Amino acid sequence: KIGVAEFFIDDVTKTSLKKFLNGEKATRLREEEAAVSRLQKSSWSPRLYHYWFNYRKIRRAAKEHLRRNPYPDFESERKALRRDFDNNKEDVAGLEGIVAEWRRAREKIGVPIVMTYVPAGGSLGSPRHQGEFRAFRRITRARGFPFLDVVGLFEKHPAPRSLYLHPRDGHMSAEGHRVVGEALAKLILKGGWLKK
Repeated sequence: KIGVAEFFIDDVTKTSLKKFLNGEKATRLREEEAAVSRLQKSSWSPRLYHYWFNYRKIRRAAKEHLRRNPYPDFESERKALRRDFDNNKEDVAGLEGIVAEWRRAREKIGVPIVMTYVPAGGSLGSPRHQGEFRAFRRITRARGFPFLDVVGLFEKHPAPRSLYLHPRDGHMSAEGHRVVGEALAKLILKGGWLKK
């Protein structure tokens, strides 16, 4: 067994995590999931009902994101990104707390966890916008986590813009997921964490 923890720009700031967990969308999802668990019990096909609910939830989230996505390309996204996260002591301390929680979880379950940070496309080739990545890499390595350097991987790619869905969306494309997946597989096999 092995775990992979993939972090994004909103996952490295403790205040943004708390805000998300207590936000309207998270509250609504918890209420809907509670309703699903009740309806599943009375449904003729609980598994089919659960699939339908999750499909509907994913479609709605996709529509909401597309309406809000204001970044048609890397350059416009870069203007909105924070600079020098790793120079902010409070934010770095919050990130250290997040990684410490992951370390406790790792010790509790006894399974190796590979850490990785997926950068915003706009941060590629711009070191001042890579502070979250630098801080996360340093902290996770200091805590003994294997770390996959996706920033370096993407910056070496011959067509880094093909790794994202701009202008439609700021998330990774299928090609981006393939690149990360293959690199993770190599790291996991090299680490010898999976028993034959």
